[in-house]
Amino acid sequence: MTTSRTLPDGFSALAVLREDAGRTVLHARGPSGDVLLRVGAPDGDGQGLTELAVLSEVRLAGLAPLAGFGQLGTSGELWIAREWVPGEDLATWAAGRAPREVAAVVASLCDTLHGLHARGFVHADLKPENVIVAPDGRPWLTDLGLARRSGSAGAAAGTPYYVAPEVLLGAAPGPAADLFALGVLLHALLVGRRAGAREFYARFPAHDFVAASETAPADLPEWARELVARLVERDPRRRPASAAALAADLRAALGGAAAAPPPAVPPGGLRAALVAAGGREAWSEQVLGGYPGVLACALPAGGEAGDVLEALRLAALLRGGGARVVRSDELAHPERLVRAVLDDARTLWLVDARDRDALEAAAYVARGLRAQPDDDVHAPRRWVTLVPADLAPPAEAFTLLPLPPSRRRRSRRVLAPDFEGDLDALASGAGRTQRPAASPARRACCATRCARASSCAARAVSCADPLRARCRRSSPPATKPSSTRTRGSCAARWACCAAPASWRSCAS
Repeated sequence: MTTSRTLPDGFSALAVLREDAGRTVLHARGPSGDVLLRVGAPDGDGQGLTELAVLSEVRLAGLAPLAGFGQLGTSGELWIAREWVPGEDLATWAAGRAPREVAAVVASLCDTLHGLHARGFVHADLKPENVIVAPDGRPWLTDLGLARRSGSAGAAAGTPYYVAPEVLLGAAPGPAADLFALGVLLHALLVGRRAGAREFYARFPAHDFVAASETAPADLPEWARELVARLVERDPRRRPASAAALAADLRAALGGAAAAPPPAVPPGGLRAALVAAGGREAWSEQVLGGYPGVLACALPAGGEAGDVLEALRLAALLRGGGARVVRSDELAHPERLVRAVLDDARTLWLVDARDRDALEAAAYVARGLRAQPDDDVHAPRRWVTLVPADLAPPAEAFTLLPLPPSRRRRSRRVLAPDFEGDLDALASGAGRTQRPAASPARRACCATRCARASSCAARAVSCADPLRARCRRSSPPATKPSSTRTRGSCAARWACCAAPASWRSCAS
């Protein structure tokens, strides 16, 4: 299967895995080896930016690391590459295997999930299709498009069956919601059957998960019954305390010794760049926030420009804009660069002036930009030059902004414009708006009416069939749901009775 889509420089397509709604997912080969490459505009809820934000911050054993990111020069579309993980999804791998072998892999998956939770994130879309089991039997957690900060607000979303009842009822997802999904995952792998979505949501969350799925505890292996029952508890406080505790319980049930925590993964590649940017958050905010547009930043002695440029490029992209590192061959024609910068006001232009010739070319561009009238329609112009410690940038060409020393302990803030809030805010620069959250009174009302919520969920299952009804709002949506994630979000909004005002309530 081939694709006509333009790919980033240095990447070639090996196989098209999925192509829909203007986005393409490919198995590709890049400069550093095989990758999973996603190309296309971010989803309406910022999922592409979300995955980029999480992968750029979190480095864990069992989580495929970020291999590259950027925007296509011709269209400005976002692309993200993560290292390729060979293997099968968990559902395919588990078919025909012994239950204890499956549970051992899930215990290893819990180690990775605990690391994600410890860093303040929840996955929010755990299911067998989002876990890849490598040939050596090691599970890898994938698809972080719905991940978010633990406890952050936002509309309920996920895959039917796997969304925790408190999330359906309007609560923000936390680690306990991921543990509920793990219970559903274990139930699906060990039992292999459950009620259809319509029948299930006619009873859930008014009834417990096992009863609503039209199965019985006796359908599970004896050692798994109590574990699964605790994981799918409707009250999140009665679930296991953490994914690490669940891993220990699983291994104890299987008669094995507690495993050592997975080894820490040392910073490398893009992660090293972000660590190097740590402690420079205020400086980064000045650069990214439109500080008077022609800057020169002196590197400390022995400092490397590459890591700082990479961190700025990532942070600009997460804020809904874009950034471009100027190539050395482009600096040979500074007059062309002046016009290019004037014609592209949204882009942050970054220059590594590693020698005097490069600095002189960057200064030429800076003078050309400063010569434009203050009321020029092209403003603001953003041209940032990093200068080695042994070179002095001309003061008449640049606004000087010293680069502070790096503190390597923490670098998260350089990435997070508003990551503690709704992840829709990541793309606020692209014109997206945050959905209004349900009021506490509305959530409390819905929480006392589980039977009514179940009725709503049963009506919502029609959303899961793209050939039948669309999600109903006060005005019909322009398109019908075409992906599993969209359909799951649609069903969840009906079920929770706590959706934004633009959605009809259950009473309708």
